[in-house]
Amino acid sequence: MTFLNAMFLTALPLVAVPIVLHLLRRRQRQVVSWGAMQFLTDAVSDGRRFDRVEEWLLLALRTTVLLALVLALARPLVRGLSPQTAVVEDVVVVIDDSLSTDRSMPGGQVSDAIRNRVRQFVEERGGGEGVRLMLAAEGPRWLVEQPIPADAAGKRQLLAAVDGLKPTRGAANFLNCLRLASSLEAGEEGTVRRVVIFTDGQAKGWAVESRGVWARLRSAIEQSKRNIRCEVVAVDVPPAVGANLSIDRVLSSRQVAGEGEMVTFTAQITNTGTADAPPSTVVWSIDGKRQGETDVPQVGARQTTKVQWRWSFERRGVCDVSATVDSADLLALDNDAGVVIDIVEAVPVLVLVPEAGLETEENSFLAAALSYDADKKDKDKEKQNGNVKSEWSSLYHPTFIHFSEAEKETIAHYHAVIVSSLGELSPAAVEKLSAYVREGGGLWLMLGSQIDRDEFNRRWHSNGTGLCPVPLSSLVRPADRDSAEAAIHPPAGDHPTTAVIADTDRLDIDRVRLRRYHSFIRQPGQELTPLLESGLGAPLALLHHVGKGRVIVQAYPLRTDWTDLAISKSFVVMVQDWLAYLTQPAATRFNLAAREPFIYQRESGTEEEQAELTLPDGLKIAVKPIDRGDGLVYRVAATGLPGRYRLRIPAGKESRELPFRVSRSAAESDLTPLGSDDKAMLLDTAGVRFDGPGDLSEAAPPAVARLEPAWWPLLIAMVCLMVAESLLATRVSRGRFGSVIAAATT
Repeated sequence: MTFLNAMFLTALPLVAVPIVLHLLRRRQRQVVSWGAMQFLTDAVSDGRRFDRVEEWLLLALRTTVLLALVLALARPLVRGLSPQTAVVEDVVVVIDDSLSTDRSMPGGQVSDAIRNRVRQFVEERGGGEGVRLMLAAEGPRWLVEQPIPADAAGKRQLLAAVDGLKPTRGAANFLNCLRLASSLEAGEEGTVRRVVIFTDGQAKGWAVESRGVWARLRSAIEQSKRNIRCEVVAVDVPPAVGANLSIDRVLSSRQVAGEGEMVTFTAQITNTGTADAPPSTVVWSIDGKRQGETDVPQVGARQTTKVQWRWSFERRGVCDVSATVDSADLLALDNDAGVVIDIVEAVPVLVLVPEAGLETEENSFLAAALSYDADKKDKDKEKQNGNVKSEWSSLYHPTFIHFSEAEKETIAHYHAVIVSSLGELSPAAVEKLSAYVREGGGLWLMLGSQIDRDEFNRRWHSNGTGLCPVPLSSLVRPADRDSAEAAIHPPAGDHPTTAVIADTDRLDIDRVRLRRYHSFIRQPGQELTPLLESGLGAPLALLHHVGKGRVIVQAYPLRTDWTDLAISKSFVVMVQDWLAYLTQPAATRFNLAAREPFIYQRESGTEEEQAELTLPDGLKIAVKPIDRGDGLVYRVAATGLPGRYRLRIPAGKESRELPFRVSRSAAESDLTPLGSDDKAMLLDTAGVRFDGPGDLSEAAPPAVARLEPAWWPLLIAMVCLMVAESLLATRVSRGRFGSVIAAATT
């Protein structure tokens, strides 16, 4: 017998309280001689012997009640209360269901071989073992979280769960699986935990570069003083020989695009195999319907290539664009990838200007880049009946207001804010913009000629905590128009904001000249993200991430007495690309990383309108919305598996389906096996044993009676004893005083 709350056993001396009170009551009794009592004493003396028996029985009941109460509070565990056997070995089976297990081999797939070995292992378990099932892809993921005794019924349940397993597009994470398996609460005292990993033996997923993390895991296990063993069973897989084309990812030139806008999609294809891949074809589909194809040239072993496809979307909505390479190779699950794009009518943008109207130079340049026409805007207002297509020719719909109106404007309704030729903005407006950016808004800050440097540094830089990452310095006026100081250095094409304008063969960013611009004070060792730089390396446009939002600080306005950028070929492209980048955080994110939540907000509805989420493996779960006052928010956290998800949201009598994707790790397509040196490191550092299949036949521990809680029977017995004590006490009282009264009246 063991006790969960042994500290209550210190109250056992209280059991003696009824005995002490009984003895004290007898010692305090005083005998008073009274002549007439001798006749009464003779009358009742015959029943006294039986009364003493009842008193001792009453004392025993009271003592037993206290004893039962103390033992129940101590919560005892005893063996043999039920026919169930105890779990003396807690077995955690980790199953590799990652993308690499989709590989074909003689007789089937690698996943089939892993599943058969797991079945064999489960069938060999004994009644003294409790078995849990854990999945390794993007793990840990529980298949069976609570230990199931390995008896006949338990084995049927475990085998049924194993039989339904299929490979996923996820990457294995054995380090996290072992962390969770070793940190589980121990069962009965002395229980041994055995963690057995069934895998295909690939190197990816073992994080062998994190030797220090493995060492800390072993140290934590040793400090916990738990008996934990970790074994790895790798199925026999032939060497990966041949080509294997993998679509690592699909990128789009826009994640939010307008109706009729041409969007470019780029598929990155890698041959992770050991042989050259012959020419093939990439098939492009939109929402499952084939729309086009692109030829793929021969790809050498361990080489990467890219193919592009362009498409114009004529209708609004969320579209899932997928690319599938038509190639019979080692892995089938990595032959496709995709991206989700949102086709909208307009993205609202707020433009703060120092002078009202569009007659100013910088305002007219911005309006032209956004294809803004006040007359068209009036016509659009007249045509907003839900069926007539807008005459806007740009995705971004600007609203121009004066600086003085910024405090009153509800800027949260806009996806981005442009401050044209920054002059004097009130402190309240600056704080409002700062809060807007931190919540996910985009801000394009163009510095103008009406700037007070000290005031700017105090409000906008704010000792490094403001919207500008560096303090403002002096005004630069290049003496020679053809000097490097007056030129814009062609930017690198590795960032979305500069990928297009970096092409100096088609555009002319390298021929733009600056007549003057503001300079910044760069702190030693400070890392900045310049989008544009002068020929001497001075930052002309800085990207700064603040909270959830993004800020671009431009060192000059769009006036021609500062620069001729606005009349260059690059200007319109730059405005469109920069706004696309700035507005991304405010838009719904349909392309996520693993475990990144998907959040969708709708303006109307009730909390009873639950959505249905379909996971990549086909599992469906309900998603309940949250009412935040200004609309309903659907938040999906179950995004661990890579692939395509579908969220079906009720909309009146019909429903709307929103697709979104979770990207996968391209490294999982690498079929390089785990080397002997890495196995030795894992054994020495973390105690992970890579053993042969013979260890699976290790004898199961003998079955013993299971520890069961005994406090409920004690509580029930205590109640019964209290009832018996009450009835007996009543009988004793009535017998004692009733006998005396009856004798006195005769």
